[in-house]
Amino acid sequence: MLDWFLPLDALKGVNKAAAGKSIKIVYDAISLEVTQQAGVALLAPEGQLIIDLPPAVKAEGDKTIVKVLSGLRMPHNRMLLETLYHDKITAFLERGVIKPNRFEVLPNGLAGIPDSLKRIRYQA
Repeated sequence: MLDWFLPLDALKGVNKAAAGKSIKIVYDAISLEVTQQAGVALLAPEGQLIIDLPPAVKAEGDKTIVKVLSGLRMPHNRMLLETLYHDKITAFLERGVIKPNRFEVLPNGLAGIPDSLKRIRYQA
């Protein structure tokens, strides 16, 4: 179905970018069978493939596949969504259990992006 999506060259490219380092965790936000296959293929021994949709492949050897909670508005998650966001989130923020991301509004709108990226580069 999506053979064009993950050609063998793409997998080779990921391995090349890893520069010989083991890939212990792969997060597959697409989670189709073909992307899960690619994720498992990339994993080092004892690695974990994290997926959003139900598993469509089997883990090889000591590799594991972990399904994470996603799609909060789906019917089976609605009670959790309403309880968390309606009843508890304010108290979590007030107590510091959850902390929002820090952000800064920079000048020049979209034209300010190149200068902003330069700032980030030199802060690292």
